[in-house]
Formats: sequence, structure tokens, C-alpha cells
Amino acid sequence: MSCYEYRHSSEKSYSSLYVLSVVFVFICCVVLATLRLYGLNLERKISETSGKIDVYQEQNIVLSNEFSKLSSSARIYTYAKNELGMQTDKASAVIYLNNDNVAFAKNQSQEMPVQEESFIVKINPFVKKAHAKN
Repeated sequence: MSCYEYRHSSEKSYSSLYVLSVVFVFICCVVLATLRLYGLNLERKISETSGKIDVYQEQNIVLSNEFSKLSSSARIYTYAKNELGMQTDKASAVIYLNNDNVAFAKNQSQEMPVQEESFIVKINPFVKKAHAKN
């Protein structure tokens, strides 16, 4: 033996199954870390969306109140009178109809002829038997 001959400090070799299992565990850890980061990103997006929903609900309440104020009949009459120069008609009247006119209109209506029931309608037990609940 020469003095230039080197030996490994450990002659023990690792099996391929051991190396594969270490690599598999490392890959699983990387995948779990990636999934955790993705979950945190989704959680952040959900909280941002929830905040936007709250803001839009408050904005919707404000707009609904403003709409109800603007669409009230008193405000419309005031705006029409003051801004548009419109005036209410003082000679407005309600027109009532005589009962004769209504009766005359009823007599003028045309009656539809009744059709005879077909054979299928006569033998079907469910025709004209349906009853709605509530």
C-alpha cells in the first residue's frame, strides 16, 4: 500500500429505495408548501371580495334611500311646479258612467261557441280534475 492511496471515510452505501424515499418525501414537502401558499392566496382574494361586497351593499343602501327620496310624489310635484313651471289643473273632474252604458257594452260582447269534448278528453280521468294547493 502506498501512502497516496485514499479511502472513503465510510464504506457504507445507501440503497436505492432509501434514496427514492428521501426524494419522495422532499417532493411531498414542496407540494404541501405550494398548496399552502395557494390556499393563503385564495383566502386573501376571498377577504378582498368580502370587503368589496360590504362596500357595495352600503352603496346600494345609500342609492336606494336617494332613489326613494327622488321618486316621492311630493318631490315630483314640487319639481314640476318650481323647476318646469307646470301648474295643477284646477278644472279637473271625474267622469262617471251610467249603468246603461255599461250594460250596453256587456250586451255587445260576443259569445264563443262551446266545442264538444273529444273522445280522448272523455276517457282521460285527469282532465278538469287538477287542484292547485296554496
